[in-house]
Amino acid sequence: MISLLKDLSVEVLSLDISVHDLAVELLNSQYRCRVGRVRCGGVFQADEIVVMALTVNSLQNLITICEEYSTMWRYQYNAVRLKIIVFGEFSRKKNV
Repeated sequence: MISLLKDLSVEVLSLDISVHDLAVELLNSQYRCRVGRVRCGGVFQADEIVVMALTVNSLQNLITICEEYSTMWRYQYNAVRLKIIVFGEFSRKKNV
């Protein structure tokens, strides 16, 4: 039981480090947006990530950053759970 907890804590630590690095990368990216006075590239809760951008191109660039991090840390995102929400005016002709 103790070795299982040790292994689990190493996995959690690894996830925390990779998510922290990803959060910093998104925050420092030129593609991030602002929410009020706060710069925001993404919001993280457990294994959930919300990436926010002002344009389709910026969103794609932020997703590319996430993809590169997932490759580096050897994990994959579940594309089935991917959701896109658009606020404001939006033309259905745009591809995301």
